[in-house]
Amino acid sequence: MSRARDQVWLFHSVRQHDLSPEDLRRKLVNFFESPGHEALDRVSEVLDRLEREARRARRIGNQPEPYESWFEVDVTLELLRRKYAVRPQVETAGKRIDLVVDGVDARLAVECYGDEWHGAEQYEHDTARQRQLERAGWTFAVVRESDFYANREAATRTITDACQALGIHSLDHIEEPRGQSSVQERGGQTAASVAGAESIIGSSPTGEDEITEADVSTAEYGPFSGYSETSGFPDPRETSPVNVRAVLRQVIGADGPLTRSSVHRLYVEGCPGLRRAGKVVRQALNRALGAMLSAGEIVQEDELGDGSAEGQVVRLPDVGRVRVRPAGKRDLLEIPPSELLTVLGRLFPASPGTQEEDEALFRSLLDHYVFSRLTRARRDYLSKVLCLWRSTGVEFGASDRTRGDEAV
Repeated sequence: MSRARDQVWLFHSVRQHDLSPEDLRRKLVNFFESPGHEALDRVSEVLDRLEREARRARRIGNQPEPYESWFEVDVTLELLRRKYAVRPQVETAGKRIDLVVDGVDARLAVECYGDEWHGAEQYEHDTARQRQLERAGWTFAVVRESDFYANREAATRTITDACQALGIHSLDHIEEPRGQSSVQERGGQTAASVAGAESIIGSSPTGEDEITEADVSTAEYGPFSGYSETSGFPDPRETSPVNVRAVLRQVIGADGPLTRSSVHRLYVEGCPGLRRAGKVVRQALNRALGAMLSAGEIVQEDELGDGSAEGQVVRLPDVGRVRVRPAGKRDLLEIPPSELLTVLGRLFPASPGTQEEDEALFRSLLDHYVFSRLTRARRDYLSKVLCLWRSTGVEFGASDRTRGDEAV
């Protein structure tokens, strides 16, 4: 294992399952194979502690240390709930910053301006301090107490938008090493770099480009068939990343386009050593998917255009964007938005405009895919698809109808 400051390489010929769970070498390998895992655990611990602290009786000055106010505590809680790494009262150049949100290659300073007026002299001092730190390379986001408590979501969004602009992601979006970071198989050894990590997410929402006839195909069978524990998929926590990628290529080729959650479920179904897609399993699968994206082996699109998990759809590059199929073993939540949009364009001449029409649309989709219950989760998902259809799908629906059945 190298001792470089910016990039560390580990060469090893053993797998985690070859070592005792208490072996330091196993913990080291696990750290390299699961970047961000320990940080996410620490965030969860801090969140649990602050949640308990926040429920006690509040008085001026009895907030937990080192926070200077309950306002800072509440802002921190909102960021921790979104899985951002936050440090309070960070000292730099002899000055203190209320909160710092850390990323891989950047950090954001957050100033929490309370409503209590401390006088013009203090205001000028704070402003001069911020300007000095900005000249030193810091980027600031400012949250005012009155704005925050009037609308927490909007106020927090000013911080998360600033984070996105700097390339700072929440810890549960860290999926794949970037830049020179890599995981390579060489003669039974793995060279793992941990210079940094970031989320690899496609950026082509369905609504940005009209779906053409060549994009749509149909099948008479439903996906999610043929996988069981007898398939013998290797445990992604222990096997080589190359083996994981081979299985994922097989699954996506047979049943794609698939949402990421569907890929996770299918892998678990075919792996005799797994019962559910826990956090470590998802991280291992997401790292493999990220490597496949970087290598061009698969394509991923954010079909809802909002970065949500249910909108991330993967497929092989030579497969059409949409495959209209029966539900098969899929839940309604596992049907990609583009497929639902295609079905909507065929069932309805135009997007509905009233709540009653929305309900009729939902029920029609349930009937089409032979589902009986409109659960809250299904309703929320279909509402997102409906919003996308209203904003971008009118032209798509019309062009699809003019093609008639030629598209299938």
